[in-house]
Amino acid sequence: MSTQKKRAFQIEAFKHRVVVDPKYAEKTWKVLEHAIHEIYNHNASGLSFEELYRSLKLLTESQAQVKEEGMLGSRQQT
Repeated sequence: MSTQKKRAFQIEAFKHRVVVDPKYAEKTWKVLEHAIHEIYNHNASGLSFEELYRSLKLLTESQAQVKEEGMLGSRQQT
């Protein structure tokens, strides 16, 4: 039999904060606006719906995080 100890598997959070491009939101909204126009004009064959979905999801998550940080910051100041 083995006398070695079993080590518990532990998941740790990232040590560094991910920095988003300040103009990411503007660029993504322009891409989404163009995609909406293409869909409206029945010319959606060149669009990647997976890429658009991912962009929209990241954009909404990052905007929610910015709003949440702003709210927490304003609470700490009062």
